[in-house]
Amino acid sequence: MKDVYIVVGDIGSAKELVLAAPRLVEQGAGISWFADPEGKAASAVLAKGKIEFASRGPEKGDRPDVILIGTSGSAVDFQITWTRFGKEQGIPVVWLEDLWGTGEREGTRCVAPDVMLVNDEAAREIAHSVRPTMRIYAVGKPTFETLPGFANRGAEVRAEVRSRLRLANPDLLVTYWSGGEKPDRAEEHVRALSFQGEFGGRRHHFAPRLHPKLPDAVRGNLWLLAQAGRARAVDASAEVLEELILASDAIVADWSVTEGYKSVLLEVPTVITMFPADPERLAATGFPDAQPPLVRAVAAEAAYDPDALTRILDRIATDPSAARKQLAMFRKPFLRLLEPGAAFRIAEAVLTVI
Repeated sequence: MKDVYIVVGDIGSAKELVLAAPRLVEQGAGISWFADPEGKAASAVLAKGKIEFASRGPEKGDRPDVILIGTSGSAVDFQITWTRFGKEQGIPVVWLEDLWGTGEREGTRCVAPDVMLVNDEAAREIAHSVRPTMRIYAVGKPTFETLPGFANRGAEVRAEVRSRLRLANPDLLVTYWSGGEKPDRAEEHVRALSFQGEFGGRRHHFAPRLHPKLPDAVRGNLWLLAQAGRARAVDASAEVLEELILASDAIVADWSVTEGYKSVLLEVPTVITMFPADPERLAATGFPDAQPPLVRAVAAEAAYDPDALTRILDRIATDPSAARKQLAMFRKPFLRLLEPGAAFRIAEAVLTVI
């Protein structure tokens, strides 16, 4: 039996690895989980899924055959520590990205895995720009494989969710997903969106979904801010993420979150917030031309200031069919993320390095 240590910090990559782990077990691997206490994966993914784990760094007696690490945007201590340990002990180290550029963050460039697993060719290009000699494999994204099932029930889901949220057919529902690392960005986005009572002559209903990494006090203040504007603030926190996307007329997402990619794949017009200007963090992620993949591919619109955000949402509200037509044209590079078998491809790649 091959011993695989799986190390997680943030929620995103942990969700992908939870789906990949059974495929490793099917191929004869034994799994041990380790969770960075500074990250949310321990409570929000592993404990919630009743998966046993340890919250410790490497010890002298640890001798796994491979260390599989989910990359993190913020909880990176274990990512760095376990990678160094693997290198020192001659144990292969594999990183799995959940989001484009997460494995290239400047804060983790002090170490390098033996192999990087990424979502698609765009992610491979980003990874190679920072680590040109690295073995990098595009394996897909296990959590995205359920999206076609939601899309097939799109009309039914949309009607059910909008009924629960008390929305009439002409009403415009804009759902916003914040990042988790910059509260000031979320505040500026919430203020800009809550200020507008309508877009394109349609009543604006605003559903902010705030990242779980934001402190509770910050999330509470942002919800109060959402309620203080002209828009009708909608508490959609209990709705299933994918169903809420399908019920929305437009999605606004910060450039650093996964939900923008999901909304593009579910064919809901999507706007990526690029304000306040964030050139250093974008460059530190390794994005070519400091542009997130969705923006670079024109699969989502980019709002560089609050006025631009208003203009884009006005246009979507006025002519939603044109917005969807543009989306259908430019989302094609991301459709491979819907192909089944990502968890199996991850397992195959991990066991190949042993």
